[in-house]
Amino acid sequence: NPVKNWWGEGDEKITVDGEAFPSIFGTGTEDYFGYAWCCSEPFSHPYHAQPTCDGPGNYGLTTVNRFHLLDPIPFHRSVRFDMELWHWKDVKVDYATTVFFYAKAGARDRAPYPAGRTPHLQLPEPYVAPRVAGAIEAEALRFEVRSGTAVVQESTIEWSDERQLWWQDPEVGGGPLVVFFDAPAAGRFRVLGRFTLARDYGRHRLAVNDDPQVFEHDFYRRDLKLGDELELGVFTLTEKDNRLTVVCVGKHPDALDRRMFGLDYLKLVPVP
Repeated sequence: NPVKNWWGEGDEKITVDGEAFPSIFGTGTEDYFGYAWCCSEPFSHPYHAQPTCDGPGNYGLTTVNRFHLLDPIPFHRSVRFDMELWHWKDVKVDYATTVFFYAKAGARDRAPYPAGRTPHLQLPEPYVAPRVAGAIEAEALRFEVRSGTAVVQESTIEWSDERQLWWQDPEVGGGPLVVFFDAPAAGRFRVLGRFTLARDYGRHRLAVNDDPQVFEHDFYRRDLKLGDELELGVFTLTEKDNRLTVVCVGKHPDALDRRMFGLDYLKLVPVP
């Protein structure tokens, strides 16, 4: 699996003795192999197991098995087992399968694996989280919070470095979130930021250092999404310890009353 996202939403379809429609039609790989929900931890039970899951998340090599001992599938002439490939992302995933079955003495496999076509396993490279070029990752910055709580949040949303700085339950007009960041050198810069939008996010006012100009934005959206880059303005920055100050000023009428704020990264563009 070349990404961390879950790969196993496909259904199993088992056709016995050439029937027109599969008599066993499952509800997903995660149910067939006994997850009941995608899982990135190895486990072992009497009739199903996941002995390997490289990670992080569902990235890399995963090995799963299931034995039909309590629920055998009898057949006389043929059995066909199809596993649908349905991934959360539009990516190429490599499957390799091995099937064992019991048969009467003298039975032969009519479709042996072609000689010289043994699958070759290619392990992916160690996982590296994608990062936006030139981004100052918010989760790596020093910050202070004077109302609510702020933490680094990890997720499968498309954040740069797959993390963001997440401010929860701030007071309206209360203590701000202050994020400290450096510049390549002292000078004038366009300051851009990328932020998270969701139904429990609030309206916030952002200011840089002691500049009187402010940037105010409503980060409400009905569904969770990473927004586009937004320009906060042009500011005079020092080389060290610039301040991004965030104050909650309310929420959208349809938003849940958590007033959250999520900063993925900042980006500085020099102004001649």
